[in-house]
Amino acid sequence: NKTNAGTLQFSGAAPNTYAGNTTVNAGELILAKNAGVNAIAGDVIINGGLLTLQNNEQIANTSIMTINGGTFAMGPFTETIATLNYLGGNFSQSGGNLILASAGNALTMRNTTLNGNVTTTGGGSIVFDATNNGTAQMLGTLNLSGPTIFDIQNGTAAEDMVIHSTITSGGVIKNNTGTLVLLGPNTYGGGTTINGGVLQGTTTSLQGAITTNAAGTLAFNQAFDGTFTGTISGAGDLVKDGTGTVIFPSPTAQTVGGTTTINGGTLQVDGTLTGTGGTTIGANGTLAGTGTVISNISNFGTIAPGSGGIGTLSVTGNITMQSGSTLDMELTPTTTDLLNVSGTFTIDPNATFFFTPLVGDYTSGQTYTVVQGGVINGTFTQVNDPFPLFQGTLIHQANAILLQLELLPISSLPNLDSNAAKVAACLDAENPQPGEDLFDVVGSLRFLSTEEAIDKALLQMQPSPFVSLAVIKQESTGYIRNALYERLELRARECAEEKTGYGFWLAPLMGVSEQEKRHKGPGYNALTPGIALGFDGFIWDAFQVGGALGYTNSDITWKSKRGVGRTQGIYASLYGRYGTEVAFVESALIGGYDYYTTKREIKMGGLLPLHRHAKGSHHGFEGSAHLKGVIQLPVGQTKLGPYLGVDFLYSREGSYTETGARSLNLKVEGKSNTMLLSEGGMNISHCIILQRKTLTPFAQIGAIWENRFAGKEIESHLTACTLKNIGYYPSRLLFGASGGLNVKWGLKTAPKASLFYKGKYGQGYQDHSFTLELIY
Repeated sequence: NKTNAGTLQFSGAAPNTYAGNTTVNAGELILAKNAGVNAIAGDVIINGGLLTLQNNEQIANTSIMTINGGTFAMGPFTETIATLNYLGGNFSQSGGNLILASAGNALTMRNTTLNGNVTTTGGGSIVFDATNNGTAQMLGTLNLSGPTIFDIQNGTAAEDMVIHSTITSGGVIKNNTGTLVLLGPNTYGGGTTINGGVLQGTTTSLQGAITTNAAGTLAFNQAFDGTFTGTISGAGDLVKDGTGTVIFPSPTAQTVGGTTTINGGTLQVDGTLTGTGGTTIGANGTLAGTGTVISNISNFGTIAPGSGGIGTLSVTGNITMQSGSTLDMELTPTTTDLLNVSGTFTIDPNATFFFTPLVGDYTSGQTYTVVQGGVINGTFTQVNDPFPLFQGTLIHQANAILLQLELLPISSLPNLDSNAAKVAACLDAENPQPGEDLFDVVGSLRFLSTEEAIDKALLQMQPSPFVSLAVIKQESTGYIRNALYERLELRARECAEEKTGYGFWLAPLMGVSEQEKRHKGPGYNALTPGIALGFDGFIWDAFQVGGALGYTNSDITWKSKRGVGRTQGIYASLYGRYGTEVAFVESALIGGYDYYTTKREIKMGGLLPLHRHAKGSHHGFEGSAHLKGVIQLPVGQTKLGPYLGVDFLYSREGSYTETGARSLNLKVEGKSNTMLLSEGGMNISHCIILQRKTLTPFAQIGAIWENRFAGKEIESHLTACTLKNIGYYPSRLLFGASGGLNVKWGLKTAPKASLFYKGKYGQGYQDHSFTLELIY
C-alpha cells in the first residue's frame, strides 16, 4: 500500500511474487524491472498518486487494474493485463500499447478517456458504466480479437461511448440500452450486431453486414455525403441524422424490420430498401434516389426522386404528403423525375410541389408526368420553382399528376425598373429562335433565380448610364472655365493693381467628382486631369482680353459594375474682363471638340452565366458662354463683396454602334445636351505684404443652380427594337465653396502663382477641382 508523498521504485531482474493487491494512494510507485519481469503479480488499485512504467511488461497478465483516481503513466511501453477498470483519474499513454487478455470484462470505462492503442486478446467485452453519466472516449486504435460485446449502459449524455479512431479487426456486438458512436475509418470484417440501444456511425465507420435486432437502432449521423456498401437486416430500427447524404447503392437490398426515420439530410435509395415498420421523413429530412422503397411513407419533409439528375423513385406502399411537406422534382426539356407509387398517394392541405428546370431550351405549354399512383387523393396547394420566368400548373388526375410548364414573358415581371422593363418588352417582341445569339441571352435570363438579378441584367443591356457622359463633360468644361476666371480675378485681389501689358499663363488642373446612385443612374466616379494655357493683355486700363487653349481627360467608372468610359476634350476660348478694382464683369466663350469611349459590362450569373463587354466610341462638339459680375469693397487690405454668374453649356454627341457583345451591341443615336448654370455668393480676400513677396489668401461661398434641359433621354436600337431610356441628368441646387492663395514675388523675372480649389456639393454628389496657375 503506497502512501505519503515519496517515491518507491521496483527494479532488478528478479520478479516480485507477493500475491496481494498493490494499492497506490499517494506519492509515486515506479515499475522498472527488466522487460518481462513482473514487478506486480496481483491486482492493482490506483486511488491517488502516480504509478509509472519504465519498461515493458511489468504487471502480471492475469492482473486486474482499477483506476479510481491518480494517474497510471504508461509511457511508450507495452503492458498486458487481464482487465482495466478505468473509473476515474487519468491514464497516460505516450505511444504505449495496452493489451487486455481477459475473456470476461476486458475494459470498463465511465466518463474517462483512453488516448492510446488498445488490443484485446481474450475476446473480453468492453463496458460503459453509466454511474457518473458523461461520455467515455477512445482515441487510439482498437484491435479486437474477434466479435466483441460492447455493453453500453444508458447515461444522461446523448452519446455514452465514442470511439474516434479505427477498429482494425474483430466484430462489434452492441448490447444494453446506451448509445455507442463509431467515428473512425473502421476496417474490421467480423460483422456488426445490434441487440439493444443505439449504434451510431457514418458510411465510413459502419462496415459490412449489420444485423439490428428488435431492441436495437442503427443510426447514420454525418455531415458529409457517403455510400454505405454493406447490408442491413433484422427487426430493429434505422435512423438517418445529420445534414449529409447516405447512399444505398444499386443493386444492394437493405431490410429494416422496424421503423425507418429520416430526421435530417438525405437518404438516397438507389437499390432496394424494405421498411416493414413504415418510414417517416422528418421536416429536415429528404428521401431521394432511383431505387425502390417497399414501405408506407409519412412525409413531413421532402421526397426528391433522382440521384443528382433525372430519375424514377418507386414506392411499393402508400405515401402521405403531410402539411408542410414537399415533393421536389427536376426536369429537362424532354423528361422529368417521376415518383411511381403502387398504393395510395395522399396530399394533405398545405403540401408543396417544387420543380427545378435543369439547363436547356424549353417550350411553353409542355406537359410532364410527375406522379403515377394507384390512387391520387388531394391536391397540392402550392406549386413553386426557383426561377421567376418559369411557371408550372399541376393537373391532378385519378392516378397521375401532370405538370404543365409555361415560359413567362420577361416583361410580365411586376417590379422591374422602367428602363429594364423597356428592354424586357424589346426581348419579348424580338422572340428570338434557337440558334440565334439573342435566344441564348434570353435563356441566361430565364435561369436567374431572383427578379432582382433579372432586373440588374436587363439594366446592363441598355445605355442609360451614358447619359452622365454629358454631366461629366460639363464638369470638365467647368474646370477650364475656373482656370479662365482665376486668371481674370487675380488682378482684382492684389494690393496694387497689375500694370497693363501682355503676358501668358499656364494652369495644370485636376478634377475629382463622384455621383452616388440616384433614380435612373448607377452613379459614377470620374478623375479628370487637364491643362490650360493662355495669352492676354490690356487694350486699355479697364479692359483685359485674351485667348486660351485647354485639354481634359476624364476617366470614368460607373458604379454597380456597369462599365467604364473616357471623355476627352480639346478647347479654344476667348475671355475678357471689364471694370475697376471695385466692380468688374468677366466673360468667356469656350468651344471644344470631344471624343468619347465607353465599355458597358454585361454580366449574368445563374446556371447559364454570361459575361460580355460592349465597346463604343463617338465624337462630339460643344460650345459654352460664361458671364460673371463681381463687386469688391476694399476695407484696408481686405476686399469683400458679392458675385453673380451665369453659364450656358451646349454639347452634341454623335451616334455610334457598339462592338464586342454580339447580339447585345447597341446602335446609339446622337443626342444634344444643354444646361443653364446660375451661381451667386460672396468673395473675400486679404492682401499680406511681406519683405520679398505678397500673399493673398481668398475664399468664396455660394449657391449653384444647375438647370438641365435636353439630354436625359438616350435612344438606341437592340437588333430591330428601339429603346428610349431615361438616365440621370439632374437639375439641382448645390452648395459651392472655394479658396486659394495668390503669391507674387518681388523679382521681376519671377512668375505670379495661384493655387485654387473649387468644390460643389449636393445630395449624393461632390465635385472638386484643383488648379495651379503660373502667370508670366
